[in-house]
Amino acid sequence: MDKQTACRLFDLPEDREADVVVVSRKDVCIGSSAKLHDLEGLKGNRLRTHGGVTETRVPFILNRPLNARYRQQVVCNEIKSYHIFDFAINGTQ
Repeated sequence: MDKQTACRLFDLPEDREADVVVVSRKDVCIGSSAKLHDLEGLKGNRLRTHGGVTETRVPFILNRPLNARYRQQVVCNEIKSYHIFDFAINGTQ
C-alpha cells in the first residue's frame, strides 16, 4: 500500500515510512530469498523478523498506578507501544 494509507491504517509517522509499505500474513516472513539468508549464525535460535500486524499487541506494564486522566485513556483508546514513555512520565501518580 502507499505511505499515506499505511500511516493512516497503522498509526505510523509519515517521516519514518517508505513510499510503499508491505505487510505479510501471519505465517509469512518477508525477505529476498531463503538462499540469501545465512541462518548458521542463529545456533538453534529462531530468526527474528520485523513484526507484522499479528504482533502489534505487546505487554504494557508500569510499576506505578496511573492517574485518573491516563486511566481514562486506557478505557477510551487503543494504546500503542510508543505511548509507554508518555504514560510512564506523565501518567503515573
